[in-house]
Amino acid sequence: MTDNFVENRKFLLLAIIFLLATNFFICCSRSEKKPFKFVRQEEINLYEREGTPIDIILLLDQSASMSGFGKTPPTDPNNLRIEASKYFLNNLARRSEYEPFLKIGIVDFGTIVRDEFIADLTTVTSIPEDWGLIKLMNFLKPLSLGYTSFIKAMESAYQLFIKNKTFQEKRKPIIVIFTDGEPDDERHLTLDKYFEEIEKFYNNLLKKIQCDIFIIGIDTTGETWSKTVPYWKNFLPEENILKIEDMDELHQKYNEIIQKVFYLPSALPDVFTQSFDFEVQPYLEKIQFDIYPETKDIEVEITDSRGRKLSEKDPDIYIKDYPTYKTIIVSYPLAGPWKYKIIKGKGRVKIYKTLIPNKMRLVSPSLKHTLGRSFEVIFAFLRDDNSEVEVLPEYPLIFTGKIVSPNGKIVRLEFKKEEKGIYRSEKEFNPEGEGIYKIILIATGREGFEIKNEFSIDVIKAPYININHPVNKAIIKGYRKDLKIEAALMFEGKAINALKFFETDPHSLIWAQLVYLPKGKSSKIVIALEPSNEEIGRFEGVIPEPLKDKGQYILKLELYGKLISTGEKCRDIVTARFDLSPSFINYILSYWYIIFLIIVIWAASIAINFYFKRAKLEGYLIIDGENYYLRGYKNTIGGKKANVKITDEFDGIIAYVKGYWVKNIDIGKKAKEFYLYYKSSPKDKDFDSTILYDGWSGNIFGKIFKYKKD
Repeated sequence: MTDNFVENRKFLLLAIIFLLATNFFICCSRSEKKPFKFVRQEEINLYEREGTPIDIILLLDQSASMSGFGKTPPTDPNNLRIEASKYFLNNLARRSEYEPFLKIGIVDFGTIVRDEFIADLTTVTSIPEDWGLIKLMNFLKPLSLGYTSFIKAMESAYQLFIKNKTFQEKRKPIIVIFTDGEPDDERHLTLDKYFEEIEKFYNNLLKKIQCDIFIIGIDTTGETWSKTVPYWKNFLPEENILKIEDMDELHQKYNEIIQKVFYLPSALPDVFTQSFDFEVQPYLEKIQFDIYPETKDIEVEITDSRGRKLSEKDPDIYIKDYPTYKTIIVSYPLAGPWKYKIIKGKGRVKIYKTLIPNKMRLVSPSLKHTLGRSFEVIFAFLRDDNSEVEVLPEYPLIFTGKIVSPNGKIVRLEFKKEEKGIYRSEKEFNPEGEGIYKIILIATGREGFEIKNEFSIDVIKAPYININHPVNKAIIKGYRKDLKIEAALMFEGKAINALKFFETDPHSLIWAQLVYLPKGKSSKIVIALEPSNEEIGRFEGVIPEPLKDKGQYILKLELYGKLISTGEKCRDIVTARFDLSPSFINYILSYWYIIFLIIVIWAASIAINFYFKRAKLEGYLIIDGENYYLRGYKNTIGGKKANVKITDEFDGIIAYVKGYWVKNIDIGKKAKEFYLYYKSSPKDKDFDSTILYDGWSGNIFGKIFKYKKD
């Protein structure tokens, strides 16, 4: 028994091992080798989110004259410069929606500028309660700092630009000055001498870095600021020199600067004591109302062109209360007549409007473009939700633009509309050298209406990608289940080995996405292209997105990796657009149900026609003296398989009789007619025919045929 038990255990163990081995073999044979997938956390955007790479420094005159000294009355007794400057910062921050974000700095100046009077360039964003904005707001307070040294203030601003690498990071430097007087310090020079050093400083440093300066001046006595205006005009554009008669106007002048910097339509403040009607123009993404009531108990109601009252319950409306004013922002406002109305309290109300038009969003080229590859200028006239901004027949728009090269050369652009909301330039542009190229897009409407968007394209020498398939402007025939992509990694016109240029793994170096599909759709699929083992610089991949719609597609490839030579990040984006049209088979497959329905209708019409046209047979045939009565709608005559058997020599049919309803002209209605169809010989394929009438007779195959109706 023990031996049997041992033997059984051995057998059981062998059986288990055999089963495990079999299972392992089956599993191995069924498993497939899966490639390692690199994960990308974000999609490639259809258009460039240009951000606001701008550094703005506010030079705020805090000289003694602002607060008053001796017998001299204060220019700003109520410290409105502080209130208006906070309003200015708030409005600037609202323009900072995407990276790179706006930076703002503040310099309080008087006789000198000390560190405690400087707020360093600080990043601000449009998000509510932005910490950077709060920090700057808290910095603003009224001071009395003696004389008015513009040169010290401008030197401090320049040092802030240097410290924060404004020029290295290719950000736009802007200085905004608010003052009430003329330059003066402990030296007590003449105006000529002061402005000689100011202009020299501007020309030697600020002008070379393309720093824009805006200056707002107030002159309550008419003896200080007014004398300096001709000096400022010697080196600043006249439209950048703004004058106010009263401190209440400072808000509006700050608004005008924002409109110039961000290419916003100009809008004067609305002032009323009861109600006020105004027109809202089309093509606005947002409209901002900053409501300043004369007293706190005044309440204002705004109604749109459909008579609807603005309410914070509406998801498209944002309302925020500040200590001295209220802001209401309306997204996608309806064009037409609007109205303000005071519904509580009495007094004067001043409302500043900021009009934010729909943007022309740059699809191609990318903001960093590599020298050696030409580009088409493509933009999308879309809302934030990617829906098309439709051009209204009653408010037509003409789209134009220009490219400004670093040397000042201008190339004019004309655009053609492609798919939904997509516009492209008629010609490609090939940059001649490195540097910053400006692309300015302009939409012009009636009565001076204009939308302008500017983009800075940094053209550099670096590795880049070319799309070999599908080629730009290609027309592809036939729907397909995916899109095959071929690209080449290039540098100075030659294909390169990714491993010799990049630290980044070649398998996660180049990414691809269909960013635009017909009817304004987009694909969410982003893939990494695989390097080819057969050809240097070649990358391939397949986007598993079914291409099943006729129209235009936009493909974007993004190169993003760390360079071995410098350790810096290298980014390149290339765009290819192609049109997909259905093949003949696609048409058949797409409309098979229509084709099937046509065939069914055709077959049914034949069947119905046949059914209603046929007539029931009557009478009988006499063949060689033998009677054969006709029954039904068709009688065959011949051998064994016929209804009327007259011979054993063959099985086939030599004749048949059919009846029809036909219109009889003589009697004016339908009547029956019978026809005899017959062969001249058994070998014939075709049948001859003759009409049967009462008493008809004939000879077929040597047999005498007669027809009797009754």
